[in-house]
Amino acid sequence: MNSPLDELLPLFGLERLRARLTECCRPAIAFDLNVSSVPLGGSRVGGRPELPSDCWWPSREVEGVDRPLDFLLQIRLPDLPASELPRRGTLTFFYDRVASPSGLLPSETTAHRVLYTEEEVPRQPFARPGGTTAVPEQALDFRSILTVPPAGSLAFDPLVDAELTPDEQDRYFDFEEALAMIGAVEREGPHHHLLGHSENVQGDMQVEAQLVSTGVHCVDRESQLIPGGADLPGVDEWTLLLQLDSDDAAEFEWGDTGMLYFWIRKQDLKDHRFDRTWLRLQSL
Repeated sequence: MNSPLDELLPLFGLERLRARLTECCRPAIAFDLNVSSVPLGGSRVGGRPELPSDCWWPSREVEGVDRPLDFLLQIRLPDLPASELPRRGTLTFFYDRVASPSGLLPSETTAHRVLYTEEEVPRQPFARPGGTTAVPEQALDFRSILTVPPAGSLAFDPLVDAELTPDEQDRYFDFEEALAMIGAVEREGPHHHLLGHSENVQGDMQVEAQLVSTGVHCVDRESQLIPGGADLPGVDEWTLLLQLDSDDAAEFEWGDTGMLYFWIRKQDLKDHRFDRTWLRLQSL
């Protein structure tokens, strides 16, 4: 079966970039909300997460008060197309939606949590301690997509090295639009996906991920413009785990129609250390 690259590159006169694009493009798993009922243990947004009976509800200390985080979504991993993610178990994502921190302060690393539990462990619905604002429970539909590096990102650099002509740059943007139209990248509506390239609202995040995770304050500084920032040890180890778009149906609003991103180091992804993620909120 031909890939979208095989079909579209000749149409846009970009065949000379095939090797570089093949290297740069990344598979991802997009998902949409579905109003159908959610089976016990199924993937969902909203409602109550299903956790092992001996599990704890994640919280963070704010001004001396222990505040429970808010449940975002639950991913049953066997529901997904084949990917780098484990084939067994469940990922459950939490975030402090009240404070909505950007993730640029080391102190904000406690504002989110990703729990990974094995499928065989008995599970039960959990209610948020102290009550919760009820977000409508909705099922998730998954599909495989292909993501391309956004222009101006670190991942786009191999194409820059190819010395794209102005005409080729224009054709590259047309190529991206064509991918979207055939459903290889995204279709209309909120852009939620696991893995792949992030759709950046305010630019690359890997430098910030490395700095904040090592204790560096990144608020009010152009971390991407730090001399040699892209060459900092460890920057290229970060990869996208989850991108959550603003979505009225899920009652997600990240700043001003922004996005919420969960990042993880590649080795931690391989080792299933989902407790070592870093979160970033970007908005207009």
